[in-house]
Amino acid sequence: MSISLVFIIVLGILFVLMSLGSPIFISLGLSGATGIYLIMGTRGLFQVPFSIFSQLNSFILVAIPLFILMGELIFVTGIGRDIFYVSSKWLNDVPGGLAIATIYSSALFGAMCGVSIAGVAAIGTIAIPEMLDRGYDKPLAAGAIAASGALAVLIPPSISFILYGSLSGVSVAKLFIGGIVPGLVLATMMAIYVLIRVWRNPKLAPKEFEHVTWKEKITPLIKLWPAILLILLVLGTIYTGVCTPTESGAIGVAGALLITIINRRLN
Repeated sequence: MSISLVFIIVLGILFVLMSLGSPIFISLGLSGATGIYLIMGTRGLFQVPFSIFSQLNSFILVAIPLFILMGELIFVTGIGRDIFYVSSKWLNDVPGGLAIATIYSSALFGAMCGVSIAGVAAIGTIAIPEMLDRGYDKPLAAGAIAASGALAVLIPPSISFILYGSLSGVSVAKLFIGGIVPGLVLATMMAIYVLIRVWRNPKLAPKEFEHVTWKEKITPLIKLWPAILLILLVLGTIYTGVCTPTESGAIGVAGALLITIINRRLN
């Protein structure tokens, strides 16, 4: 059987299973196994377990569950709420300030654990109700958290970088270093986009009449100490060469657990 025909059959099986509501991993697994069988026969199917084991038998991949656990712990600590509160104070006088605060809060949250879902849950549950209460446009509020939540994919420590580095053999630490500037640039471009949209149509984000003093801006900065500590523990140990990404993930989990104990947020 030709490779082209096998390719068509595999894609057909994949789309049929997905259209029937089958989970993605099952759809990919069955379609892939079918393709292997059509090309290599039963001999190819017997090699699948060895191939899966060789791909998963990697020390660097241990970092993934560690960073996911770290994201869950950070969600419990309430750091996301504190980050958004401080950002909203500093951007109070800027048009669309809450939406822009959401973007930069998500970027900072992503710099702590690299988990997009955790960032969206931690920031979104606070930012969206706050924006809607102040009369922000619903699509603008939803877009600000949905788009900025994806910044964790690019801003280190990104789980996507860990997977890519594991499969390609590229240094994960170098990938992390390479993601810093593009991540910050993308966050800034999102903020500029919101600023332009609100400037052209002020109804999207009503102007805040409450003036925030410098004392009210500086005093809450103390609440950012857990975020700064975690970033230094995770990224600082990687960039200085003290730890591998996997070891820094373990240190980050320990730091996040310590913060939950200090804040008495973990029952």
